[in-house]
Amino acid sequence: MSGQITTLGAFMSRKLFLSVLLTLGLMGMQGAQASMDDIVQTCRSNDSFHKAAAKNDLAYLNVCLSAGFPVNTQEGNGWTALHAAAKAGSTGAIQLLLRNNADPSVRDVNGRTAYEQAELMGHHDAMALLKNK
Repeated sequence: MSGQITTLGAFMSRKLFLSVLLTLGLMGMQGAQASMDDIVQTCRSNDSFHKAAAKNDLAYLNVCLSAGFPVNTQEGNGWTALHAAAKAGSTGAIQLLLRNNADPSVRDVNGRTAYEQAELMGHHDAMALLKNK
């Protein structure tokens, strides 16, 4: 079933795909666990969780976090989703990630925190959310 779900996801928008997966959760505990694992894998693939944070896609972030996706997952450059949201100035995503225990002290491969990413881009609202965190 996992392969079928992943293939289906390639042809659907992320929001529709995740809605389908949530509906599949009604299949029972074993089916629901498989669906949750599939959601986490989808959130991990192609850094889609980080991209959703940058786009301020709160629905996608909520589904990933509800399925158990680790909020402080780092990309190859050391960025967390909080870094991506900060660089984009996505204040809704920053607030959501912080409420879900995102660690603002994580540094990327260049030694920058999410606050410093927001500062580089001049996103003052994002900086205010991350200041003293």
